[in-house]
Amino acid sequence: MAHSVTSATSAGGSVTLLSVSPRDSASVVARLRYVRRDGAVDTEDRWLSVVPKDGGLLIYDSERIGAA
Repeated sequence: MAHSVTSATSAGGSVTLLSVSPRDSASVVARLRYVRRDGAVDTEDRWLSVVPKDGGLLIYDSERIGAA
């Protein structure tokens, strides 16, 4: 099941987590949209490997798997 999350903004632009979908038992695929200060937009799919830590999950590794 995919989840939609809000965005974060800084002086350099913003990033929005559009969706997160399970890939296997230890990783997910996240779709991210970046908006630069000049208004340019890039959307990517990113693989995130997670590990259990203190009852939650931590990102262990990450790799861009392609433009969305």
